[in-house]
Amino acid sequence: MEEAKKIKCPSCKSFFKLDEMDEEGDIIFCLNCDAELEIKSIEPPKAELAKHDSYLEDCEDEDEEDAFGYDDEDEHEDSEEEDDDF
Repeated sequence: MEEAKKIKCPSCKSFFKLDEMDEEGDIIFCLNCDAELEIKSIEPPKAELAKHDSYLEDCEDEDEEDAFGYDDEDEHEDSEEEDDDF
């Protein structure tokens, strides 16, 4: 039976076991400090802090703007034009 591989968290330096299903490129979380890690290698086991995709961050920024109603300005212009017709 193969011994479970241990991986070192680059943030807190603690070791924890990889799951048998974990693969290179997977995102995992450190059991000690909860850091988000990307598995870079299974043999030898190596992980790096996960880099966040700037595209996803841009989408989150757009969602925040929508929550504050910034995109509603176009609708207000349309309603003013309709009022002119009366």
